[in-house]
Amino acid sequence: MKTITIEKVLPDYPEPIIDLRTPKEFEEDHIPGAENFPILTNEERHEVGTLYKKDPDRAKNLALVYGHEKLEDLQKKISSYSKAGQQVIFYCYRGGMRSGLLVAHLHSLGFPVVKLDGGYKSYRNFVRRELAAFGENMNFIVLHGYTGVGKTEILTLLQKKGLPVLDLEGLAQNSGSVFGEIMYSGSSPSQKYFESLMYAALSSISGNQCFVEMESRRIGKVTVPEELYRGLVTSKNHVLVKTSIKNRIALLYQDYVTDHNLSREDLLGKIQRLKKILGKEKVNALAFALETKDYETMIERLMLDYYDPLYRKSLKNYEGKLEEFTYENLAEDLFPWLETKDFT
Repeated sequence: MKTITIEKVLPDYPEPIIDLRTPKEFEEDHIPGAENFPILTNEERHEVGTLYKKDPDRAKNLALVYGHEKLEDLQKKISSYSKAGQQVIFYCYRGGMRSGLLVAHLHSLGFPVVKLDGGYKSYRNFVRRELAAFGENMNFIVLHGYTGVGKTEILTLLQKKGLPVLDLEGLAQNSGSVFGEIMYSGSSPSQKYFESLMYAALSSISGNQCFVEMESRRIGKVTVPEELYRGLVTSKNHVLVKTSIKNRIALLYQDYVTDHNLSREDLLGKIQRLKKILGKEKVNALAFALETKDYETMIERLMLDYYDPLYRKSLKNYEGKLEEFTYENLAEDLFPWLETKDFT
């Protein structure tokens, strides 16, 4: 049986990759670009797993029966790839029965198939090692700044210019605050898939320089791996972004009000969660601004009373390390400023 290691597959393998695990396993995490063709459904795998604890031999036979039912459709799919001259990589969880038996069978029929050595588990270990290496070796240019200064917008402008960017909030589908999920329409990925997405983004960068926004280690429901986060914190290149209160309010209004259908009940619930920090009086004022749709006032008070004091504390960790970028018009001011800097 022909096998291949994950090191030869990633970061940019041109041949098709098929994940034989269940839809539930695939949804939690998978090799980016892989196609899911489950040999066992979620329900079938649960049934086989339960039986395996009592009678391993019967469980294996049952798995073979369920897998055989799907074999004809899979062979049609592989035929289309082989006609195009492509070799197909298969993987399951450990590179065991699901992928091993299937690859052996398809190989005997003359199909150009190969098994991923160690399966998904080898891929998962590879991603964790690579993220740790990126944390150690990548030259991160880390953007700091109060809420609403446009750090995400800077990353977007840089990316449009073809400059290397790691958008942690975009990958997490959360802007890392009480109102973090409002900005994003997608659901937050699992922790494992978040790490896969980070690996895919970083491995696509040529060179060792990358722009990134400074985050808390936890972003919504996911966490930046410790070694990678240490690379952000200890980077020698930190930039403090500044602009006027007026610009900040306008940007947050655009991001959170104009671009989204806000749920008053949801927002009110989030505001009420701040009562222990801000006190009843300030929270009631925020609720009144929300009720009367005075969003500019609500945004300004949230910035000055809640976000800015929190961020001010975190900035103390970088005193003496911050390069400052102050702008009035971001699109006009960013790149001329960058041309004067050397972040090597």
